Amino acid sequence: MRFAAAGRESQVSSSESRKSGGEGAFAQDLRVSPFVTCDYLTGRRVAQEDAPMTSESVDPTDIAVIIVDHGSRRAESNAMLEAFVDRFRQGSAYRAVEPAHMEVAEPSIATAFDRCVAGGARCVVVIPYFLLPGKHWGQDIPRLTAAAAAAHRDVSYLVGAPIGLHPMMMDVIQARLDHCLAHAAGEAPQCEACEGTDRCRMRQG
Repeated sequence: MRFAAAGRESQVSSSESRKSGGEGAFAQDLRVSPFVTCDYLTGRRVAQEDAPMTSESVDPTDIAVIIVDHGSRRAESNAMLEAFVDRFRQGSAYRAVEPAHMEVAEPSIATAFDRCVAGGARCVVVIPYFLLPGKHWGQDIPRLTAAAAAAHRDVSYLVGAPIGLHPMMMDVIQARLDHCLAHAAGEAPQCEACEGTDRCRMRQG
């Protein structure tokens, strides 16, 4: 039994398309990336030719999403992930969207997984809130997710990819750069990351 699910579709402007190579392979990947296909029996990702990823076949109410970061002893950092997840949840049609921290803080991946299943999810997709692939994505998060899933044998799961070289990150970095320069020049308020600190200011030697 298979299904395809979609959350929010990526909107790629013409300038972003040019940056990512227009109609090249990477631009095509971007259009496919919001769609996830799960096989209930194996939890494997189903090839697009096996299960076309179209809006007509979407049933996001069967899917729950866990967005997981590293976790911090700094409560404010953990709260930022939870704020992001709240915003993402408001714009999605998934059965549940839960925050999780890989270590140090709760909710853990296991706690978030249990919440998803308790909410009726039949497939749980774990999305790392990480920029680049590394040990946490390649080993730690899959291991913790598998351990969490072991208590729910009738539920499929998928560990998604980190943000990586997603072309929209160019706009994110540019926006952050512009704001930091504007703040340092006294033309913009502090952002949510440095609010209450004195870190974002011009310095010399």
